[in-house]
Amino acid sequence: MKINGKHYLTIWHDDHENNVHIIDQTKLPFKFEIKKLETFQDGYDAIKDMLVRGAPLIGATAAYSLYLASKQNGDLDFIKNKVDEIKTARPTAVNLSWAADRVFKNLDKNNIKSSILNECKKICTDDIKKSNSPYLAFIDSDDVWKKDKLKKQINFMKKNNCSFSYTNYETFGDKNKKVNSPLKFSYSSFIKNTSIATSTMMVKRNKINDIKFTNTKICEDYFFKCKLLKKVNFALCLNQYLTKYRIRKGSLQSSNLKNFYWIWKINRDYNKLNFFSNLISILCITFNSLKKYGGKNIF
Repeated sequence: MKINGKHYLTIWHDDHENNVHIIDQTKLPFKFEIKKLETFQDGYDAIKDMLVRGAPLIGATAAYSLYLASKQNGDLDFIKNKVDEIKTARPTAVNLSWAADRVFKNLDKNNIKSSILNECKKICTDDIKKSNSPYLAFIDSDDVWKKDKLKKQINFMKKNNCSFSYTNYETFGDKNKKVNSPLKFSYSSFIKNTSIATSTMMVKRNKINDIKFTNTKICEDYFFKCKLLKKVNFALCLNQYLTKYRIRKGSLQSSNLKNFYWIWKINRDYNKLNFFSNLISILCITFNSLKKYGGKNIF
Protein backbone atom coordinates (compact mmCIF):
# COMPACT_ATOMS: atom_id res chain seq x y z
CA MET A 1 0.00 0.00 0.00
CA LYS A 2 0.98 3.64 -0.33
CA ILE A 3 0.67 6.20 2.50
CA ASN A 4 1.53 9.84 1.86
CA GLY A 5 3.44 8.84 -1.24
CA LYS A 6 5.51 6.11 0.46
CA HIS A 7 5.08 2.38 -0.14
CA TYR A 8 4.49 0.13 2.86
CA LEU A 9 4.01 -3.57 3.32
CA THR A 10 1.55 -4.59 6.02
CA ILE A 11 4.40 -6.42 7.78
CA TRP A 12 8.15 -6.20 7.22
CA HIS A 13 11.51 -7.02 8.77
CA ASP A 14 13.85 -4.14 9.51
CA ASP A 15 17.30 -5.46 8.61
CA HIS A 16 19.02 -2.60 10.45
CA GLU A 17 17.14 -2.92 13.75
CA ASN A 18 16.61 -6.68 13.31
CA ASN A 19 12.99 -6.54 14.39
CA VAL A 20 9.57 -6.63 12.76
CA HIS A 21 7.08 -3.85 12.04
CA ILE A 22 3.35 -4.01 11.35
CA ILE A 23 0.66 -1.47 10.53
CA ASP A 24 -1.76 -1.45 13.47
CA GLN A 25 -5.07 -2.18 11.75
CA THR A 26 -7.12 -1.40 14.86
CA LYS A 27 -6.28 2.25 14.27
CA LEU A 28 -7.34 2.36 10.61
CA PRO A 29 -8.84 4.27 8.87
CA PHE A 30 -8.66 7.19 11.31
CA LYS A 31 -5.00 6.87 12.23
CA PHE A 32 -1.91 5.37 10.61
CA GLU A 33 0.35 3.82 13.24
CA ILE A 34 3.32 1.47 12.90
CA LYS A 35 3.92 -0.96 15.74
CA LYS A 36 7.27 -2.61 16.42
CA LEU A 37 7.31 -6.32 17.27
CA GLU A 38 10.41 -7.21 19.27
CA THR A 39 9.44 -10.48 20.97
CA PHE A 40 7.41 -13.61 20.31
CA GLN A 41 4.81 -12.32 22.74
CA ASP A 42 4.47 -9.09 20.74
CA GLY A 43 3.63 -11.13 17.65
CA TYR A 44 1.26 -13.40 19.58
CA ASP A 45 -0.60 -10.39 21.00
CA ALA A 46 -0.78 -8.70 17.59
CA ILE A 47 -2.63 -11.73 16.23
CA LYS A 48 -4.80 -12.29 19.30
CA ASP A 49 -5.80 -8.62 19.67
CA MET A 50 -6.43 -8.27 15.91
CA LEU A 51 -3.77 -5.68 15.21
CA VAL A 52 -3.27 -7.75 12.05
CA ARG A 53 -6.24 -8.92 10.00
CA GLY A 54 -6.76 -11.01 6.91
CA ALA A 55 -5.58 -14.58 6.41
CA PRO A 56 -2.29 -13.91 4.55
CA LEU A 57 -1.17 -11.24 7.03
CA ILE A 58 -2.04 -13.39 10.05
CA GLY A 59 0.06 -16.19 8.59
CA ALA A 60 3.00 -13.88 7.91
CA THR A 61 2.78 -12.49 11.45
CA ALA A 62 2.81 -16.02 12.88
CA ALA A 63 5.93 -16.79 10.86
CA TYR A 64 7.71 -13.66 12.00
CA SER A 65 6.69 -14.40 15.61
CA LEU A 66 8.66 -17.64 15.34
CA TYR A 67 11.63 -15.69 14.04
CA LEU A 68 11.41 -13.39 17.06
CA ALA A 69 11.27 -16.50 19.25
CA SER A 70 14.45 -17.81 17.61
CA LYS A 71 16.23 -14.59 18.59
CA GLN A 72 15.38 -15.38 22.19
CA ASN A 73 16.29 -19.07 22.03
CA GLY A 74 17.54 -21.02 19.03
CA ASP A 75 16.89 -24.45 20.49
CA LEU A 76 14.84 -26.69 18.20
CA ASP A 77 12.52 -27.93 20.95
CA PHE A 78 11.89 -24.36 22.06
CA ILE A 79 10.85 -23.38 18.53
CA LYS A 80 8.60 -26.44 18.27
CA ASN A 81 6.81 -25.39 21.46
CA LYS A 82 6.39 -21.88 20.06
CA VAL A 83 4.86 -23.33 16.88
CA ASP A 84 2.19 -24.98 19.01
CA GLU A 85 1.74 -21.85 21.13
CA ILE A 86 1.33 -19.40 18.24
CA LYS A 87 -1.54 -21.51 16.89
CA THR A 88 -3.54 -20.69 20.03
CA ALA A 89 -3.43 -16.95 19.27
CA ARG A 90 -6.33 -17.42 16.85
CA PRO A 91 -7.20 -21.13 16.58
CA THR A 92 -9.65 -20.73 13.69
CA ALA A 93 -7.13 -18.97 11.40
CA VAL A 94 -6.11 -21.59 8.84
CA ASN A 95 -3.23 -19.53 7.43
CA LEU A 96 -1.75 -19.16 10.90
CA SER A 97 -1.30 -22.91 11.36
CA TRP A 98 -0.17 -23.32 7.77
CA ALA A 99 2.55 -20.65 8.09
CA ALA A 100 3.79 -21.90 11.46
CA ASP A 101 4.04 -25.49 10.20
CA ARG A 102 5.75 -24.35 7.00
CA VAL A 103 8.39 -22.42 8.94
CA PHE A 104 9.17 -25.37 11.17
CA LYS A 105 9.22 -27.83 8.29
CA ASN A 106 11.71 -25.76 6.27
CA LEU A 107 14.05 -24.57 8.99
CA ASP A 108 17.72 -25.50 8.85
CA LYS A 109 18.70 -27.15 12.15
CA ASN A 110 22.24 -25.84 11.73
CA ASN A 111 21.12 -22.27 11.10
CA ILE A 112 17.72 -21.94 12.73
CA LYS A 113 17.38 -18.17 13.04
CA SER A 114 18.51 -17.28 9.50
CA SER A 115 16.49 -20.06 7.88
CA ILE A 116 13.34 -18.97 9.70
CA LEU A 117 13.85 -15.36 8.59
CA ASN A 118 14.33 -16.45 4.98
CA GLU A 119 11.13 -18.50 5.12
CA CYS A 120 9.24 -15.52 6.58
CA LYS A 121 10.27 -13.36 3.65
CA LYS A 122 9.26 -16.07 1.18
CA ILE A 123 5.82 -16.33 2.78
CA CYS A 124 5.36 -12.57 2.41
CA THR A 125 6.07 -12.72 -1.33
CA ASP A 126 4.07 -15.87 -2.07
CA ASP A 127 0.69 -14.16 -2.52
CA ILE A 128 1.54 -12.54 -5.84
CA LYS A 129 3.34 -15.66 -7.08
CA LYS A 130 0.41 -17.92 -6.21
CA SER A 131 -2.29 -15.65 -7.55
CA ASN A 132 -4.56 -17.56 -9.90
CA SER A 133 -5.81 -14.47 -11.71
CA PRO A 134 -4.07 -13.59 -14.97
CA TYR A 135 -4.53 -9.89 -14.09
CA LEU A 136 -3.16 -7.68 -11.31
CA ALA A 137 -4.61 -4.32 -10.30
CA PHE A 138 -3.12 -1.67 -8.03
CA ILE A 139 -4.67 0.73 -5.57
CA ASP A 140 -3.19 3.18 -3.08
CA SER A 141 -4.67 3.11 0.40
CA ASP A 142 -6.43 6.47 0.11
CA ASP A 143 -7.82 6.08 -3.42
CA VAL A 144 -11.15 4.57 -4.51
CA TRP A 145 -12.25 2.31 -7.35
CA LYS A 146 -15.68 2.84 -8.86
CA LYS A 147 -18.18 0.03 -9.23
CA ASP A 148 -17.32 -2.56 -11.91
CA LYS A 149 -13.90 -0.97 -12.51
CA LEU A 150 -12.10 -4.31 -12.50
CA LYS A 151 -14.67 -6.09 -14.68
CA LYS A 152 -14.71 -3.31 -17.26
CA GLN A 153 -10.91 -3.13 -17.37
CA ILE A 154 -10.44 -6.87 -17.81
CA ASN A 155 -12.97 -6.90 -20.67
CA PHE A 156 -11.18 -3.94 -22.24
CA MET A 157 -7.82 -5.69 -22.09
CA LYS A 158 -9.21 -8.89 -23.56
CA LYS A 159 -10.91 -7.02 -26.39
CA ASN A 160 -7.78 -5.01 -27.24
CA ASN A 161 -5.27 -7.79 -26.53
CA CYS A 162 -3.11 -5.57 -24.34
CA SER A 163 -0.92 -6.39 -21.35
CA PHE A 164 -1.06 -3.04 -19.56
CA SER A 165 -4.04 -0.70 -19.21
CA TYR A 166 -5.12 2.31 -17.17
CA THR A 167 -8.19 4.52 -16.87
CA ASN A 168 -9.10 8.16 -16.58
CA TYR A 169 -9.67 9.35 -13.03
CA GLU A 170 -11.24 11.97 -10.83
CA THR A 171 -9.29 13.78 -8.14
CA PHE A 172 -10.82 14.58 -4.76
CA GLY A 173 -9.68 16.03 -1.46
CA ASP A 174 -7.80 19.31 -1.90
CA LYS A 175 -8.62 19.51 -5.61
CA ASN A 176 -11.62 18.09 -7.49
CA LYS A 177 -11.03 17.56 -11.17
CA LYS A 178 -11.56 15.04 -13.95
CA VAL A 179 -8.27 13.99 -15.54
CA ASN A 180 -8.13 12.58 -19.06
CA SER A 181 -5.09 10.45 -19.78
CA PRO A 182 -3.60 9.94 -23.25
CA LEU A 183 -5.17 7.01 -25.04
CA LYS A 184 -1.84 5.22 -25.45
CA PHE A 185 1.54 5.31 -23.76
CA SER A 186 4.89 3.93 -24.80
CA TYR A 187 8.01 4.17 -22.70
CA SER A 188 9.26 7.13 -24.73
CA SER A 189 6.00 9.07 -24.28
CA PHE A 190 5.64 8.19 -20.59
CA ILE A 191 8.95 9.77 -19.58
CA LYS A 192 7.52 13.05 -20.89
CA ASN A 193 4.03 12.74 -19.42
CA THR A 194 3.44 10.70 -16.25
CA SER A 195 -0.35 10.67 -16.54
CA ILE A 196 -0.84 7.05 -15.52
CA ALA A 197 -2.18 7.06 -11.96
CA THR A 198 -1.06 3.88 -10.21
CA SER A 199 -4.53 3.17 -8.81
CA THR A 200 -5.94 3.05 -12.35
CA MET A 201 -3.48 0.41 -13.56
CA MET A 202 -4.06 -3.21 -14.48
CA VAL A 203 -1.45 -5.55 -15.96
CA LYS A 204 -1.24 -9.17 -17.03
CA ARG A 205 0.39 -11.10 -14.22
CA ASN A 206 2.79 -12.97 -16.50
CA LYS A 207 4.31 -9.62 -17.51
CA ILE A 208 5.09 -8.49 -13.99
CA ASN A 209 6.59 -11.51 -12.23
CA ASP A 210 10.16 -10.22 -12.44
CA ILE A 211 9.31 -6.51 -12.05
CA LYS A 212 9.02 -5.10 -8.55
CA PHE A 213 8.72 -1.74 -6.86
CA THR A 214 12.20 -0.45 -6.02
CA ASN A 215 12.79 1.52 -2.85
CA THR A 216 13.88 4.89 -4.22
CA LYS A 217 12.26 6.76 -1.27
CA ILE A 218 10.26 8.89 -3.72
CA CYS A 219 8.92 8.22 -7.24
CA GLU A 220 8.83 4.42 -6.89
CA ASP A 221 5.74 4.48 -9.11
CA TYR A 222 7.58 6.27 -11.91
CA PHE A 223 10.47 3.80 -11.76
CA PHE A 224 8.08 0.81 -11.75
CA LYS A 225 6.10 2.09 -14.75
CA CYS A 226 9.28 2.77 -16.71
CA LYS A 227 10.41 -0.82 -16.18
CA LEU A 228 6.98 -2.18 -17.08
CA LEU A 229 6.64 -0.12 -20.26
CA LYS A 230 10.09 -1.18 -21.40
CA LYS A 231 8.91 -4.77 -21.16
CA VAL A 232 5.37 -4.58 -22.60
CA ASN A 233 6.08 -1.78 -25.14
CA PHE A 234 2.76 0.06 -24.74
CA ALA A 235 -0.23 0.64 -22.47
CA LEU A 236 -3.81 1.52 -23.46
CA CYS A 237 -6.34 3.78 -21.74
CA LEU A 238 -9.89 2.70 -20.96
CA ASN A 239 -11.49 6.07 -21.61
CA GLN A 240 -13.78 6.13 -18.55
CA TYR A 241 -13.53 7.71 -15.09
CA LEU A 242 -13.27 4.56 -13.01
CA THR A 243 -10.91 5.66 -10.22
CA LYS A 244 -10.97 8.43 -7.64
CA TYR A 245 -7.50 9.74 -6.79
CA ARG A 246 -6.99 11.65 -3.54
CA ILE A 247 -4.87 14.81 -3.46
CA ARG A 248 -3.84 16.06 -0.04
CA LYS A 249 -1.67 18.85 1.28
CA GLY A 250 1.60 17.67 2.74
CA SER A 251 1.83 14.52 0.63
CA LEU A 252 5.14 13.51 -0.91
CA GLN A 253 3.75 14.37 -4.33
CA SER A 254 3.64 18.02 -3.28
CA SER A 255 7.42 18.09 -2.64
CA ASN A 256 8.32 18.88 -6.23
CA LEU A 257 12.03 19.61 -5.76
CA LYS A 258 12.57 16.14 -4.28
CA ASN A 259 10.55 14.64 -7.12
CA PHE A 260 12.71 16.45 -9.68
CA TYR A 261 15.81 15.00 -8.08
CA TRP A 262 14.54 11.40 -8.06
CA ILE A 263 13.11 11.55 -11.57
CA TRP A 264 16.43 12.94 -12.76
CA LYS A 265 18.32 10.22 -10.91
CA ILE A 266 16.11 7.40 -12.26
CA ASN A 267 16.34 8.78 -15.79
CA ARG A 268 20.12 9.04 -15.53
CA ASP A 269 20.97 5.81 -13.72
CA TYR A 270 18.27 3.42 -14.96
CA ASN A 271 16.80 4.92 -18.13
CA LYS A 272 20.31 5.96 -19.23
CA LEU A 273 19.18 9.33 -20.58
CA ASN A 274 21.87 11.82 -21.43
CA PHE A 275 21.78 15.31 -19.93
CA PHE A 276 19.67 16.92 -22.65
CA SER A 277 17.18 14.04 -22.93
CA ASN A 278 16.81 14.06 -19.16
CA LEU A 279 16.21 17.81 -19.15
CA ILE A 280 13.55 17.47 -21.84
CA SER A 281 11.86 14.73 -19.80
CA ILE A 282 11.72 16.92 -16.67
CA LEU A 283 10.45 19.96 -18.58
CA CYS A 284 7.74 17.96 -20.36
CA ILE A 285 6.60 16.31 -17.13
CA THR A 286 6.39 19.72 -15.48
CA PHE A 287 4.41 21.21 -18.36
CA ASN A 288 1.93 18.34 -18.42
CA SER A 289 1.51 18.53 -14.66
CA LEU A 290 0.67 22.21 -14.87
CA LYS A 291 -2.12 21.31 -17.27
CA LYS A 292 -3.44 18.57 -14.97
CA TYR A 293 -3.11 19.98 -11.46
CA GLY A 294 -1.85 23.53 -11.71
CA GLY A 295 1.58 22.29 -10.66
CA LYS A 296 0.63 21.07 -7.19
CA ASN A 297 1.15 17.38 -7.87
CA ILE A 298 3.76 16.81 -10.52
CA PHE A 299 4.32 13.10 -10.00
